[in-house]
Amino acid sequence: MDCARPGGGSPGELGAAEAGTGWEVLGPVHGLFQRRVAGDDALLELARLRFAQMGLAAEIYADTSDELEHVLQFVPPHPYLPTRGGGH
Repeated sequence: MDCARPGGGSPGELGAAEAGTGWEVLGPVHGLFQRRVAGDDALLELARLRFAQMGLAAEIYADTSDELEHVLQFVPPHPYLPTRGGGH
């Protein structure tokens, strides 16, 4: 689905008003990367695709080390390492 932007920019690009002075990039944007339905890795594959398309870094919440390792194999490459939040 395409998104219309003033000035014809594509999603994720700064517009002319946003590209001026006063804007500072503080770091990567992280998104929640978590398995929500046990046994269905198709949603993790879709999440991998969407994260790669948007350039998001992953933030992962896992209850066990095995679950963390399983989810990490679906995280797309990113200049910033995934962060692990929560956990026990």
